[in-house]
Amino acid sequence: MSKTRWEATVNKDYIGAYSLDNGEQGYNQLTVTIDRVQTGKIMTNKREEVKTIAYLVGQKPMILNRTNMKELTRLFKSPYLEDWSGKSIVLEVKRVSAFGSYVDAIRISPNLPTLPELTPTSPKWEGAKKAVESGSTTIEVIKKHYSISPENEKLLCSK
Repeated sequence: MSKTRWEATVNKDYIGAYSLDNGEQGYNQLTVTIDRVQTGKIMTNKREEVKTIAYLVGQKPMILNRTNMKELTRLFKSPYLEDWSGKSIVLEVKRVSAFGSYVDAIRISPNLPTLPELTPTSPKWEGAKKAVESGSTTIEVIKKHYSISPENEKLLCSK
């Protein structure tokens, strides 16, 4: 039987540390892509507040605090919300001091996610090669999703 953390019932519309809970094993990391970041109104303690919210592809949105926004600024070398769209990050849980006690908090990892390597033996190789040859994508787009060696890049782009 799956168990429900109480935090998941308080602000269930947003991702939090409880979202990464793996029970007895602790917490998982989660790689996500930011769709967009914007300010929005949310309800906290029976009052409306304006918060900065990261909308994540395929996940619940994440309310960004100063710590996480500073990390995004450092990772992407830009303090502008618009520059964070389309970027992938790793979410993790850290134990932090807050409000007189220690709590689990969702944090953005200081390390960017590693991209899978695209090689001639990869299942996606033929599709990528056809897409580049037909002009439906570019090598730059592929490099946003895969790591590719210079030698394999030449192979992929050769006709």
